[in-house]
Amino acid sequence: YVDTGLTLYVFLSLYALCLWWETGGRSTLLLAGILGGLAMGVKYTAGMPFAAGLVLIACRDSRHPLTAAKHVLVYSAAGLVVWSPWLIKNLVYVGNPLFPFFYQWGNPKLSPWIQDAAAGYFRGLAEYEPRSLLGFVRLPWDIAVRSMRFGGGMDILGDFGWAPFVILAPCILFCRKALPPITRVLTAYAALFFIPWAFTRPVLRFLLPLAPVLALMSAAAWSRFIL
Repeated sequence: YVDTGLTLYVFLSLYALCLWWETGGRSTLLLAGILGGLAMGVKYTAGMPFAAGLVLIACRDSRHPLTAAKHVLVYSAAGLVVWSPWLIKNLVYVGNPLFPFFYQWGNPKLSPWIQDAAAGYFRGLAEYEPRSLLGFVRLPWDIAVRSMRFGGGMDILGDFGWAPFVILAPCILFCRKALPPITRVLTAYAALFFIPWAFTRPVLRFLLPLAPVLALMSAAAWSRFIL
């Protein structure tokens, strides 16, 4: 349960990425990668927002493939270097850098009990089944009114904490008043994070790093669409 700390690093990485998007400064892109690497060192689920950042970087410079490749490399390399101590530790102790994922690839001689423990952990996640296409369409409603089913009451925002975001954030798509250009980046980032989360095992606690972005989008929708 380290999701609050994870949210801090993920949001700071996005903030640095937005600064880079507007200014093009190499240092802010490097900082975004470093903070993303710290987030992945906290929890593997940070890989989803990190990948979303990669897509945004590639899209920004899509007309200049070589420049886009350089920027993707800077961001990826910075994240990997900062994340690597965790991967090396896993490799040394259990023979698998991505443990507990692919736990069957570990080295039983290093810790004979570790594979059974990992298998038990994933069996415990069986209640959070991946969503079908229909389930994906219904997901916002389920999150708003049945959030206790997405984590057994352990979600940090509580039973009704997600409802305002579910109601307000989509309204940003219908705003008639002009929105800052960076709003499009936030909207794309939210979609790139939400869709993979929804089609894997949707535990609301794993979505918490998106909450600050949804709060910004909800505030923009409230001020530009509802008011």
